[in-house]
Amino acid sequence: MYTITIEDGSSLDWLYTNDEWKDYVCEDFDENVVLTGNDRNVGSIEKASWWIEAKNLIDEMDNIIYYGDSFTNDNIEEFVDTFKREVDEDTLRKCAKEYIDCKYSDDPEFVMTIAKLLHPELSLEMSELYGYSQSEWVDAIYNSANVNEDVLEAYVMGKLTEIHIESDDGEDYWDTVMDDELWKVSNYKDFFRTRYGIPADEEIKVRKVSGYHQVADYEDVD
Repeated sequence: MYTITIEDGSSLDWLYTNDEWKDYVCEDFDENVVLTGNDRNVGSIEKASWWIEAKNLIDEMDNIIYYGDSFTNDNIEEFVDTFKREVDEDTLRKCAKEYIDCKYSDDPEFVMTIAKLLHPELSLEMSELYGYSQSEWVDAIYNSANVNEDVLEAYVMGKLTEIHIESDDGEDYWDTVMDDELWKVSNYKDFFRTRYGIPADEEIKVRKVSGYHQVADYEDVD
């Protein structure tokens, strides 16, 4: 028999201690996702090579302003000539024109625009992710070819429920399920049997937190 316990999701610190949560989102998370904003779980993550490359190029354009020159159409060619060994000339011209038209060069959406020009092979998108509290939000820029937005939001914002799986044969492990996914389940036994590949002839008992009296109380559910 399998006993599956649906916890309340309040003890997920283990998931965020060693970045294990990233593996649930996609392979090579740091190269596929950039996060900027206010979130208690994961904070800002800006390690992707394409993001760093875009910010470095923007910094170079910022430096032209900082040292007293106007960055206008008149000096685009000078900029192109300086950096053409690193980026092709046509792309540099496009980046420079975007820079001239932008209001804030540190705006994440603008950085993504430059990253898309530098790396058209990537399917970069930007979304605002929200937690259950209005004070928790984050801008996410990600490669949508490898990342599902709903999964990303669930794991960044901790919209998750802990699942404890035990069997009479000694299996004992933990999993996490997105809250949105679990709320839609009409039959827990069928859902978990499919999710964990439990044989049809194995009995399943499902328990769920029903309240607290110093410790958690549980009730059996179908």
